[in-house]
Amino acid sequence: MKKHLYRSLLIWGSIILALLIVYPTVGWMVMKKVSPDSLTARQAKWSEEDKARAGESHGYFENMFHSLKRWAECDQEQVINLGLDLQGGIQMVVSFDWQTLSEEKLKAYREQDGLSDAEIADLVQDTVYEQLVNRINEFEAKEPIIQKLGNDQIQAQLPGEKNTDRAIELMTKTAKLNFHIVSGQDSTLEVFKKLKAQFPNEFSSYLEAPGFDGMVWVKPDNYTYVAEMLTKLEKLPGVIPEDKMLAFGRAPRPDQEQRYDLYVLDRKPIASGEGLTSASAIPDPQNPASWAILFAFDTEGGTLFGEATEKNVGKPMAIVLDGIVQSAPNINQRIDFNGQITGNFSSEEARDLAIVLNSGSMAVDLEIDSVDVVSASLGADSVAKGVESAIWGLVLVGIFVIVYYMVPGGIALIALLLNAILVLAAMAYFNMTLTLPGIAGLILTIGMAVDANVLIFERIREEMRLGHSVLSSIDSGFSKAAITILDANVTTLIAAIVLLQFGTGPIEGFAITLAIGVCASVFTSLVVSRALFDFFFESRKLTSVKMLSLINPDTHIPFMGFKKIAATVSALLIVGGLVLFG
Repeated sequence: MKKHLYRSLLIWGSIILALLIVYPTVGWMVMKKVSPDSLTARQAKWSEEDKARAGESHGYFENMFHSLKRWAECDQEQVINLGLDLQGGIQMVVSFDWQTLSEEKLKAYREQDGLSDAEIADLVQDTVYEQLVNRINEFEAKEPIIQKLGNDQIQAQLPGEKNTDRAIELMTKTAKLNFHIVSGQDSTLEVFKKLKAQFPNEFSSYLEAPGFDGMVWVKPDNYTYVAEMLTKLEKLPGVIPEDKMLAFGRAPRPDQEQRYDLYVLDRKPIASGEGLTSASAIPDPQNPASWAILFAFDTEGGTLFGEATEKNVGKPMAIVLDGIVQSAPNINQRIDFNGQITGNFSSEEARDLAIVLNSGSMAVDLEIDSVDVVSASLGADSVAKGVESAIWGLVLVGIFVIVYYMVPGGIALIALLLNAILVLAAMAYFNMTLTLPGIAGLILTIGMAVDANVLIFERIREEMRLGHSVLSSIDSGFSKAAITILDANVTTLIAAIVLLQFGTGPIEGFAITLAIGVCASVFTSLVVSRALFDFFFESRKLTSVKMLSLINPDTHIPFMGFKKIAATVSALLIVGGLVLFG
């Protein structure tokens, strides 16, 4: 076997690597079927470990040991992703009205850029699409599918996601960031005393602030009513001072005091989020139990922000995102290009806030047209049926090749099993998503892989009929069939690439699986099968090649004599198919 050393190393290396990559997926699926409770407990343990490691620095070998430990525990991050149709999740459709663009932007698009209304609508949709892609790509959902619908809608599928409120908030946040000075106690008291005087019954019963001598807040049960009332009051002249505005703080988390803080702010912001270049979530160094958001400005934005904060040192500054006060820290010194948003954020809240800040402000407001939570029960049934189909397909094909081609059929079956393992390993390694069409592509790959071996075996049979030796027939069979196999698979690969380039959603999943399967089938049929033939002959475990034959080789049937009839029937079937398709 020395002369086949490199080929042997390639094959064994591929097998071992594929098994190592597939192991977490197999282990995960087995645990999910046999012991779902232990799987839930393991996920909770991983979550705690991740939280504990988040604020620590670790060396290279420590990280490697942690990764190996997680691999041995079948880490979910290393498992093949399942699409929305297989594991459930959220499907959302959002819409927008491009005519709600600011007058300045509309005027610029029409007069300066010379765009028509249709072109403006397309441009707005492209902009919103890119922003949603940026946001969702940083979301925890595996392999999300985002696509445009018409010219004023966008659909997003988030496999595995169950928290609809979080998904809606992440997608629809306008992400307009402003910095306002919090009014002093005197101004705050003046505003609320005025409101209390004009509307004594409403505000006396709903606002929590005895004597208005401290922070004003609202109980969660009264939040909706007070928010609606304040919206109406904003439109009434003389009720709220023109230079002031009221804004609520963030919704309380379950582990916090259940209240909505209500702030009185200077209406004119001292700075905006223009020029924001990056935002990232980090553990709060002053409060290890909470998270914070670091943000950075470009040169122009940082200069303006520095000048604004320098003029207001010593005052509390409210950080307002989409009209909600995220936090209101004191300005202790001039802040130029880098700042920090703190406010007892959870890690999830901090990450989501960083995501929307990084994606930038939406040019238009988004509306939710539909939100569907897809049940995983249908997905589980689809997975079971898909796996069952793949297994039955493999079994039936295996029975046929073993019965008809005998020992060579057994070799083909071994190559076929390795082909399936390589495809699954590639999908796991590249973090791809398996969908129902993907399972169809996997089953199709099984048939194509056998097809290549059939070409080789029939070529070997022809060489042996010509009186060549067994070894010579095997050499000729592989070398002459290789060109045909490569031609057939290259054309299939081109079709898969075209589908991958222009297809979306299920079509893309089918194309990916098919492309991987084509590459794997070429490797297993031309390299692995040949290596197995060489091994069996060189080890004297096989000295002859016997195969069944359904048609007598001496039968003289003039197949080419029927070429005109065959061509006519084929043309009629093609034309009929096109008519039915139309």
